[in-house]
Amino acid sequence: MIKFIHRIAILIAVIVLPNMVLADAFIPEPLCFEPNKPLMFSPGRYRNRYEIDVKKYEVCIREFISRQEQAILKHQKSIEQAQKMLKKYVE
Repeated sequence: MIKFIHRIAILIAVIVLPNMVLADAFIPEPLCFEPNKPLMFSPGRYRNRYEIDVKKYEVCIREFISRQEQAILKHQKSIEQAQKMLKKYVE
């Protein structure tokens, strides 16, 4: 039974750890939906809906940009800490 648990633990480690290493291997994209512009002679409610959707799209994109900028700052701080640790170790 103990050998079985050890095998399961090793299997999980072999499957999970490589995925953790590749955590930033993709380029994040915003999950925002571009609004469809209504036809020229569409009823007013379609144009109004389009304007609302454009505002929602703009907010979504701005939030995405903000989250990415926060991630940049977080990564920059990590880089600075790693550089300090390296400098401390080398000296």
